[in-house]
Amino acid sequence: MFERVFLTILVWGLILEILCVIYFSSTPSKFEFAYSLFLLIINSIALMLVLRKLRSSIKGSRIESTK
Repeated sequence: MFERVFLTILVWGLILEILCVIYFSSTPSKFEFAYSLFLLIINSIALMLVLRKLRSSIKGSRIESTK
């Protein structure tokens, strides 16, 4: 249950970070662009880790259900 809530927050954060990077790429302020790019990378890594954990828990539940 907790993973699904966390996954939803991370997906929305990823969408917003992509929009911020697109917006700041056309502005002259380079600090905000670099900071948004850094947050996008951190958010993507966290999203991949949560997805990996969910995938392993689903595989584990399938193995247990077949026994």
